[in-house]
Amino acid sequence: MSFLQPWMLWGLPLIALPVIIHLINQRRYQTVPWAAMAFLLTANKMSSGYAKIRRYLILAARTLAVAGLVFAVARPLSSGWLGLAVGSRVDTTIIIVDRSPSMAAAASDGQTNLASLTRQLMESLRVVESNRYVWIDDDANRPVLLESVDQLAALSVAQPSAATADIASMVETAVGYIRDNQPSSVECWIVSDLQRGDWNVASGRWSAINQSIRRLPQSVRLHLVTPAETSNLNRSIRVTQAKRVDGQTAAEAARAAEPVFASSEEVTAEDLQPSDPPAGGTRLLVSLVVRQIGEIDETADPDGEIPIELDLDGARSKFDVKLTGDVTEIANLVIPLDGGSQSGWGRVSLPADANLQDNEFYFAYGAPTVRKTVVVCGDAVDGRTDEARPLMLAAGIPPDAETVCLATAVTAEEFVSTELNDVAMVLWTERLPDETETAALQPFLERGGRLLFFAPEETSSRSFAGLTWGDEVIADQPVGVSTWIGDHDLLSGVRSGAALPVGDLKVSRYRRLEGSKLSLATLPDESPLLARSIQGGRSVYFLATGVDADASSLARSGIVLYALIQRALADGVGTLGSTRQLTAGETSVLSDDWVRKAGPDEGTSTHFARYSGVYGEGERLIAVNRGDAEDTIETATGDQLEGIFAGLNFDRVQQQAGSSASLVQEIWRLFLGLMMIALVAEALLCLPRKRAPVDASNSPFPARSGGGVADA
Repeated sequence: MSFLQPWMLWGLPLIALPVIIHLINQRRYQTVPWAAMAFLLTANKMSSGYAKIRRYLILAARTLAVAGLVFAVARPLSSGWLGLAVGSRVDTTIIIVDRSPSMAAAASDGQTNLASLTRQLMESLRVVESNRYVWIDDDANRPVLLESVDQLAALSVAQPSAATADIASMVETAVGYIRDNQPSSVECWIVSDLQRGDWNVASGRWSAINQSIRRLPQSVRLHLVTPAETSNLNRSIRVTQAKRVDGQTAAEAARAAEPVFASSEEVTAEDLQPSDPPAGGTRLLVSLVVRQIGEIDETADPDGEIPIELDLDGARSKFDVKLTGDVTEIANLVIPLDGGSQSGWGRVSLPADANLQDNEFYFAYGAPTVRKTVVVCGDAVDGRTDEARPLMLAAGIPPDAETVCLATAVTAEEFVSTELNDVAMVLWTERLPDETETAALQPFLERGGRLLFFAPEETSSRSFAGLTWGDEVIADQPVGVSTWIGDHDLLSGVRSGAALPVGDLKVSRYRRLEGSKLSLATLPDESPLLARSIQGGRSVYFLATGVDADASSLARSGIVLYALIQRALADGVGTLGSTRQLTAGETSVLSDDWVRKAGPDEGTSTHFARYSGVYGEGERLIAVNRGDAEDTIETATGDQLEGIFAGLNFDRVQQQAGSSASLVQEIWRLFLGLMMIALVAEALLCLPRKRAPVDASNSPFPARSGGGVADA
């Protein structure tokens, strides 16, 4: 229990007053033996037990009445039936709000979870007094001092963005603010739906955050507010490919664009060679995937078909798609381009459902861009080494006839002078970069290029993007991959719906990876095989083994290696040319010079990179969309939350997002009512007991009449 006026609790000793008065009252009279009263005392013993119980009940009622008055004046707080441990008036209240697309799911009141929970939080903070309110701005990841709680709405907190939230970074910013400003007491409110991509509970950063909060001299209370779980049907749509094709018929284009790594058979160099370019008109190949979560209303959708709207440069059309399960893929939808358009943009959308934020996806298309890869390896012989040859083969063989891939091998010393302006991906097999090499990589990563590190043979203490190679492990017997993320990122399933044969890989030699990371594949000892850097976002990956035959079966099998390299290469090439595909929140290349071509009218020009849409500057087009992790439904579990907040003053409230009740409520009326009930009970107990009338016929004394003097 907590109170807005806890100093009033100093009045609790007053509950002893009825007891003290009772004891004093008992000592006011002295007992004097009197023989004539012996008969009455003996008769009173029959009712002494009831009298004692009544006196004790009266005493308890008076004590409870005083206690109820004291508690009511102290203004106790509660969070529904959960008893949220909110403290008294604090010096600083920090507010962290998850504005990721998953928070746009509909609540029972018709609003989004984000809008509903934010409103409830504002109502609660009006009850809980604080000297100052600080909001952690997720756009710039900086603290913003608010003049009042009502300013939250003015800051568009209730409008979800397309960017995946980084809860760990925002909590780190909050800890930094506390450390720099030294408030006397702090309460931190976190509003989130616990989506896995937003929390990344497996990151090593949470352990450091936990220790940082423990070391703070201030009292810090953490309150996590989450919406109630819902089972509403929700579908999401995502474009996996938008490619302009010249000189092909529809059938030829579809056959040429079929991915070579969709088969589970071993891929050979002959299988990957491009065919002769066919002839025909200019067309656009669009591949997309539809995911659905929740129970399907068969009465509303008996055939399992849904309409999809396609908006291509402002021209709209519709087509029906038959769903084939939780995941439906439409590969190589061929769309003729009028007038041989060189570039343009498009949007695909679904009908309204539980979450409007994932019902549309934007794309931009243009002339094909050469996919260039630089492989950094040891001393190059004839431009390649045994170590670099499998990587150059996987990066240099195009997946279809229209794509042009080029791969070059350089040494670490040569890399510093290598031009990276038109490079889509860098594969690094040597020890981690030094300061000079890191400086050369920085513009490449900021532009959106992809960087993949392979475990080196030599040990080094260098680090990159918060990660360091650790000790080398040589297994007695080759080990397989125990777990991997197969619904998104580099190891997701192929278009046919089958999973990549990641489980067939065998690893004989690998290095441990130390630092803050997101593991995409792990080995039996829980060491990551493939990981993504947290600090580097989606741009920096680490593969904890090599491609040599004595290290792993990556090069021998070929499918997994080819798939992850080509996917990373496709992501990297999306940042080149006149058209680009970007993930919201991962880059800030959009400036004031860019204008919105399509998309919701949300955010200012400085925040375009966090909102879905198509943005242009002259002939250049950039399509910005939510991250692929936002289309999954996995959330952080209660045990995981207890782990990252272990030892801290932490509590969680799972509030119904559509409820009109405040997260924090004053319950002094309850105690006032209990006081009144105690007073009424005390009054009833004090009433004299009703005595039965005396029957004169049973009296041992004879009845008399007359009443004269003679009778007396």
